[in-house]
Amino acid sequence: MTAIDIISLPKLSFAHTYSTNKYQNKFSKKNNFLEISYITEGSLTVKVNGEVYVAKKGDVLCLLPENEITVYTNEQHSHHTVGVDVDWEFSENTLQGIYLPTLTPASHGTEDIHAIIDDFILKRERYSASNAKFAAKFLDILCKIDKCARKYNNIQHPKEVLYVEQAKNYISRNINKPITQKEIAESLKISPGYLCNIFKKTEKTTVIKYINNLKLEKIKVLIEKENAYLYEAAALYGYDDPNYVSALFKKTFGYNITKLL
Repeated sequence: MTAIDIISLPKLSFAHTYSTNKYQNKFSKKNNFLEISYITEGSLTVKVNGEVYVAKKGDVLCLLPENEITVYTNEQHSHHTVGVDVDWEFSENTLQGIYLPTLTPASHGTEDIHAIIDDFILKRERYSASNAKFAAKFLDILCKIDKCARKYNNIQHPKEVLYVEQAKNYISRNINKPITQKEIAESLKISPGYLCNIFKKTEKTTVIKYINNLKLEKIKVLIEKENAYLYEAAALYGYDDPNYVSALFKKTFGYNITKLL
């Protein structure tokens, strides 16, 4: 899946509907052009870099002609499409870039994308006269495609990453206190359930395990390097029950904390 950065203001090249009994087109390499279409009837086969995609009714196609692209059909077919002149480049930052898969299935919820493309077609003169209005609408299409791609391919969204980083900062600032998932979520003004989901997706662990592991590592250092008693080290990081910490330590590291004493 391709992530790109947009580096110039998109400009409308064309917007139209197309219907035919037989269709074939080849896109030559071009890195300042995008074409977004959705199928209204029949199907369309697309070949990109050796990969073959079959787009059906309601599916959205995003064509980035960085290499030759071939599209064809041998049946009754129609699609609505918008072509855009815009400078873009592949993104090295996959979290911040815009994901534009060649095919976004209708089952992913593409109706809003259809509506914007149709708006370009019906009001082409208006959008040709106002490049700013067109650019805003077109970028909205790209963001909607990106949102579908991230949702259905389990790709982190920039907002999710930001929340997780803020949660980790909160934990770091309050590491010497008891910390709950609920209070972290409240500090970020999001729900505990949402925090749990995005944290696990990003860090591959739960919020509570992350907190406990961080605290246990610090307790371990205190005992090993400072010869602290277990109850003292535990109390410094918000635990009032050293027996609980001992059990948690063994579960986490696989050996008894008494080996450090």
